[in-house]
Amino acid sequence: QYGIEYTQILKHPPTRQTNTTALRYLADLLSPQLDSRSRKQLTGQVDGYRLGRALLSVPLGLIRHHATECQVEYVLRQSFLHQPSP
Repeated sequence: QYGIEYTQILKHPPTRQTNTTALRYLADLLSPQLDSRSRKQLTGQVDGYRLGRALLSVPLGLIRHHATECQVEYVLRQSFLHQPSP
């Protein structure tokens, strides 16, 4: 069962669009904890990734940083934040 499900997941690799959706979701979770400047910076980095101007590691690192500073454990537990850099 696990092998079949794993194979099915691998048939649909992540895309820039799906990664952007995940980044926006995590940024939205952090937003209430951030000041206006930090929110703008994070949004800008996510948009930079969406437009192909930044590597995925840039917004991921910023989300990790803010989640650590604000102690948002739910965000810190997301495996999406801990993927290897290209």
